[in-house]
Amino acid sequence: MLCATYFFIGSFIYGVAKLIEEKSAFVNAIICTIFLSAVPVLIIFYSDLPQTLVLSATFSAIIVSCYLLEIKFGSGPLRHFEWFGNCSFGNYLWHTPLQLMFLLLVSFQLIKIDIIFSAYFIFGYIAVVILVSSISHSFIEKPLQRFFNSFA
Repeated sequence: MLCATYFFIGSFIYGVAKLIEEKSAFVNAIICTIFLSAVPVLIIFYSDLPQTLVLSATFSAIIVSCYLLEIKFGSGPLRHFEWFGNCSFGNYLWHTPLQLMFLLLVSFQLIKIDIIFSAYFIFGYIAVVILVSSISHSFIEKPLQRFFNSFA
């Protein structure tokens, strides 16, 4: 359910960003400021809000801000983060199978349960997901895109 929530929030933010694109730079700056200031307001004044809502607002503000920066300055400053966007679909696809794999390793006692709750494991897990997603993008997604685009 959480993944579906993020998907629909992302779709909504994409729609908002497309509407913003047609506005002037001044209007874009105002909208960006509103989005970015909404996050601390949510965190400070509504600390009892569900974490999902706060994270959704945070990621929405980041996405819209990056989009507005790209509209204003082109993709030059943001091109260093292109690899992260390229592997985002792979992150979505691979995070659950990798979680299940780690749970199987725990159930067969190949990994101790205490390790899973450590910060090092979380960072390692995220690194593995990004690595697998990046490999998946390079060797599965891009070749399939070229294949299907050859019919267009």
